[in-house]
Amino acid sequence: MTKSILARTLDHGKMKDVCENHVKNFYSSGSPPAGLRLKTVAHAFILSQQKRHAADYDNAISWSRANTIVDLDLVSAAFVWRAIRAQDAAQDYLLTLFLPKLPRQ
Repeated sequence: MTKSILARTLDHGKMKDVCENHVKNFYSSGSPPAGLRLKTVAHAFILSQQKRHAADYDNAISWSRANTIVDLDLVSAAFVWRAIRAQDAAQDYLLTLFLPKLPRQ
């Protein structure tokens, strides 16, 4: 039960906006050590959310096993979190995904 409560507290629309913003501003934000890997994570989140919405709401789409495996490989490739989780840029990114509002700077 706790898992479903936690899942319902996440604002996937906001999370997608954070990811889109990160991908869009990647080159203008300098090059933190975790930057490229975070961009990979953000891009995979965006594409995965788009696929999920299509699967949930577009009955005209025919899903093949091969395409589904490609999509799963994309998500698997984005799981680089262990390699970057201790870096400041990764921690900041994680907080922007889950905090209800960005703190003022």
